[in-house]
Amino acid sequence: MPHYLVDVFVFVIAILFIILVHELGHFFTARIFKIKVKRLSIGFGPALWSWRDKRDIEYVLTYFPLGGYVKMLDEREGTVTEADLPYAFNRQAFWKRLLVVFAGPLANFVFAIFIYWFIFAVGLTLPKPIIGDVLPNSIAAKAGLEANSQIKKIDNTVTRNWQDVLFVLFPFYGENSKISFQVVNSKNITQTFALDLGDWHISSLKPQLLESLGIQAWQPLIIPKIVSINSNSPAALAGLKAGDLIISVNGKSIDSFSQWVQLLKKSPRAVQHVTVMRQGHIEEISFTPMIRTTWSGKQYLNLGFSLPKPIWPRDSFFTAKYNVVSSGFQAVQMVWLYTNFNLEILGKLMTGDLSFKVLTGPISLVKSMEYASAQGFIAFLMLMALVSVSIGIINLIPIPGLDGGQALIILIETIMHRRLSVGWQVLLYRLGMIIIFILIAQAIANDILRIN
Repeated sequence: MPHYLVDVFVFVIAILFIILVHELGHFFTARIFKIKVKRLSIGFGPALWSWRDKRDIEYVLTYFPLGGYVKMLDEREGTVTEADLPYAFNRQAFWKRLLVVFAGPLANFVFAIFIYWFIFAVGLTLPKPIIGDVLPNSIAAKAGLEANSQIKKIDNTVTRNWQDVLFVLFPFYGENSKISFQVVNSKNITQTFALDLGDWHISSLKPQLLESLGIQAWQPLIIPKIVSINSNSPAALAGLKAGDLIISVNGKSIDSFSQWVQLLKKSPRAVQHVTVMRQGHIEEISFTPMIRTTWSGKQYLNLGFSLPKPIWPRDSFFTAKYNVVSSGFQAVQMVWLYTNFNLEILGKLMTGDLSFKVLTGPISLVKSMEYASAQGFIAFLMLMALVSVSIGIINLIPIPGLDGGQALIILIETIMHRRLSVGWQVLLYRLGMIIIFILIAQAIANDILRIN
């Protein structure tokens, strides 16, 4: 099976599972309150597969599985017999209806907690926040931050890994203020720097929080010594061989592959004049990298050889591992951090500090799934938890068509002591769907612009 089909398959299965968790929250809560369920559907549109159980509940998987719903007995959607009236959703007490509505998002949060419970029990290892490089004339450079320094605290909050750094940093975006960085430099000296955030701007289409400050994460050097050559590749056709040590490119000396990458970014289509050390002799070789395009439209350079894997020192990682009970508490804390991070994003979108161009659609999500799965099972589970929390929060937004909108209508009806007419509910639902489709269209357009 082609690699891109595997990526899409993994994405679909992951999203299906997260949606199923959400809908099962609604489903089981309705069943607990003895509300009659008519259909559990994963997706919208024509049915790809369906099955009906002995309780006359229909289970459906559709051709468009990006969403789902639980259809319950309701007088507003059809005739209900006298015997079934006690089991109709609209006849339930308002608190029962609210619990059924909120059970879907709650299931997403609980699912994320269980994921992180498992991760912390097994052990989570992440790189320490060590600065690899500071970009010239950047906010970090002007503050005095230096390469090979480890960020210990930001605004008096301990930062054990890069994830901690992002969680602490993001709330400050859009604020015309200063923020303190406490670091330990390469000489093991603790220093404190004040970063002026007045000119902090994040690219809308490619929001890189750290790089926008001028900070690049440390990575071990990859020695530019060729391990193997791909047959019929540009490198093979030019005469490069396994064992060659690349010492210069286009007249510029290099001692790590990342230096060549920086040169390639400036002129990716240019002929590469490479000087290599081969068995004690200097060889001059020229070749042009091949540009290829992935299924998602992203272009990349194919050089045609592999290099040694980077060796990470053990002391460059932070490992979090707890007993079963402590893992549960840590999982709750992590899901709260994810939730707060998402709420910060929503808040900054509403205030205009962030552009709606930062929204990501299905293409970006597939690429994220692809990257996470390549990093390993734990990284993939972490992304699943993040997506699950995001889906839970999105569904709590009070827009008709989402769970939050349904809860808002229930609260309005309770305050008014009467039900909204079917006409008003249809109107609100249509307005909500228009808003949702506009946001989806914006996210997909953003994905396309990122590819271009």
